[in-house]
Amino acid sequence: VILLHISCESAAAVRSITSQVSANNYILREERTDSLASAQATLLVSSDIPITIQRYTGGATLPSRGGCEENPLGEEEGIILVTSNCDTSETILIPEISLGEVVQEWGGPRVESINIVLGVSPQEAASMDFLEPTSYKMERSYDGCTKIYCGEKPWGSRSEENSANSLQFVGLSFMALARGVCSKLFNDDGKQNYRALDTCTYNAEMFVNGCAYGPNINVTAPNVRIADATTNYNEAITIIDEKMSEFNETVDFTFPKCKLSNLGEASNAEVQIAHADSHDCNCCMCVGRPFVDASGSMLQAAPLSTASNPTCSWSRDTTVVNHAEKKLIEHSPNQNEFILGQEWIQSALGEHASIASFAAFTIALMTNGAPSDLVEDALKAGLDEIRHAEISFEIASKLTGTDSGPGPLPKSTHSFQNNLTELAMAVTREGCIDETLSALAAAAEAEAINVVLETRLGMNKYLNITDSTLIWIRDELRKIALDESNHSALAWRTLKWVCSVDAEACRVVNEVFLDERKLAMDFYRRFGSLDMESEALMNLAAGWRKIYTAHESFKLIGKNLAHEHIFCASSASGTTSLLITLVDNILRNLMCNR
Repeated sequence: VILLHISCESAAAVRSITSQVSANNYILREERTDSLASAQATLLVSSDIPITIQRYTGGATLPSRGGCEENPLGEEEGIILVTSNCDTSETILIPEISLGEVVQEWGGPRVESINIVLGVSPQEAASMDFLEPTSYKMERSYDGCTKIYCGEKPWGSRSEENSANSLQFVGLSFMALARGVCSKLFNDDGKQNYRALDTCTYNAEMFVNGCAYGPNINVTAPNVRIADATTNYNEAITIIDEKMSEFNETVDFTFPKCKLSNLGEASNAEVQIAHADSHDCNCCMCVGRPFVDASGSMLQAAPLSTASNPTCSWSRDTTVVNHAEKKLIEHSPNQNEFILGQEWIQSALGEHASIASFAAFTIALMTNGAPSDLVEDALKAGLDEIRHAEISFEIASKLTGTDSGPGPLPKSTHSFQNNLTELAMAVTREGCIDETLSALAAAAEAEAINVVLETRLGMNKYLNITDSTLIWIRDELRKIALDESNHSALAWRTLKWVCSVDAEACRVVNEVFLDERKLAMDFYRRFGSLDMESEALMNLAAGWRKIYTAHESFKLIGKNLAHEHIFCASSASGTTSLLITLVDNILRNLMCNR
């Protein structure tokens, strides 16, 4: 566990990160550091077993009552593990992890190399599969403090004048070996536990902050995988007395299969993994509305290669499929194309699941007696998602050189009840919040591609991709963003209708989801690691607030007819800004369509 102490005038906060190995796996060795190489350096990682680079790239930030946001994983923190499906009583292999530090005058010692050695042969390592990735839990607790120190770079400064306010590292390294590897090398009768190597699988894992300021990583290993974290933030507040409260926050980092990218066997060649910049960390491609079953589980098909069965293809344009087949024959995609193509496959699978989501939403509307315009627009939205899935699979096919499509959806059970509160809760969470933010994210992504095209600066993942491909992706993202803005408006219109017929359902939704602080936190968890002073972030935040306060006006002062008549009588904005067009479209759909 890493323990850090944050000093402030009135209270202190203690933060810890705990490794949580998956079922039937074991941690054999664990090392931690808070001094990874900075963005100006390259981190060299060598492993003689398969390695997974686990990255946190935004999605959950820790709010402070002083108004600053803190990433749950420091920019220079690293957690390095060796895991196995054999516990310490079943293996005599003792992993070694060495951290190579370089002393820098301006920043003290920095880790610029990591060497992981288990002592297996290349043939043995090449036969090892990847294990389920380890997950992590960050916990932070403090009481009474209304302002926690937040410097310009709280993780990096080590000068004496800032030492009182910087994070103080308490513990650096924990080893499962110390908990009994040495004592368990022998059975009770004194015989060694020789478990055959071919029945044990060993993996290395390295968990880092993949956002800006992190280092580029060069990896040499038998096999390399990238795992991007999904985060879940929870907060509990206990009131001690009138002046003091205890705050307990947790962030769970998990690595679902849909966010794993196998870079293939490196054959002990070097694989370069560039750090993400602020856009990579926050502007996620739209993945549509989640398809949720009766248990609350989100369902999604598995990807399927359609090369051997073109009748299953979801690519409408056969020229794209032929391009993919031709590209596969002529040359393999470069690393950026492959990784970006994998992202688009996951985006396509999300859009594919959204088709079923809108089908279920249509039934829920009809079960609760919704008016025909909402039902009609829900069916149209499902057709939009078909187009989104098709174009997303086309983009993925062009980038990866392999025609891909969706497998069958998992079987599921659904319950449609005449319950307006449940309908309102679901549409607010999945549509008013998630889909609206996804529309904003798609717009921001399209604008970021414009920056790359105009300046050749910005998002690392778009480097080494042709202008024609980037223009195609940008234009399709614009179309998707505008469609998603219609879907967002449909969700807000549905909520507006519920509030007009069931005041109690409206009250519950407002209390659970639509508190302004909660809505602001929803935004900053999605986009929070962008520069808080950046124009792009401020524009996104302003657009988000315009949208949700449109609903607030209905809740607080009825229809606010004077304001609506002025807005609806005005012409649509002639701006070239996609974000402004998108927000304007949502508001007109919500306020002007009677």
